[in-house]
Amino acid sequence: LDEAQRITLMNPAALKLLNQPHLPLGRPLGELIPPEVAVQLTCTPEEQSACQAEFQLPGPPPRQIGGVGAPTLNGVGSVLVLGDVTEVRRLEQIRSDFVANVSHELRTPLTVMLANAETLVDGALEDPKFGYALAAGIEQEAGRLARIISALLELSSLEANESAMEVKEVFVQPAADQVIRLLKQRAEEKKSRMTASISAGEKILCNHDA
Repeated sequence: LDEAQRITLMNPAALKLLNQPHLPLGRPLGELIPPEVAVQLTCTPEEQSACQAEFQLPGPPPRQIGGVGAPTLNGVGSVLVLGDVTEVRRLEQIRSDFVANVSHELRTPLTVMLANAETLVDGALEDPKFGYALAAGIEQEAGRLARIISALLELSSLEANESAMEVKEVFVQPAADQVIRLLKQRAEEKKSRMTASISAGEKILCNHDA
């Protein structure tokens, strides 16, 4: 870009990224990307660090673009580097959602275990019937916690291509019924009803836990 933010050079990758059929020599940068972003990416020679900004280009599909601008060595105009960060941002969002979901899943059994243990310490241990029920609840939630952790370790191995899923024939109906039992409470909270209509004896080739 020259000192007036007009385009003086653009490589083929930038042309493709900005959907430009021809080299837009002499056009202001603000005509190709949002004007406010063009201003953010304008660095003066006095600035010590590069200017950075992100913006979205309309689709289809819409794309998130990251830009870094810096003044040229002779102080006349600037150089701009653009990159498509759509997939990076998508993965970051997935990871953020995943952490939030895992935190929720871990909190539930831990809360039950803590409540049961506190009740036992407060005197329920002396009640054989009630004490046994609370201890059984702790055991059940501990098992649930172990399964969650095991699933996380398995997921980590799969992402690192260190593990192969064991695939075998699985009856569909019991697997579907198990999923419905697990999600029944959430469905009721959202006033939804879950049903399964599957032919008896129907099998699929899969990994049951996955």
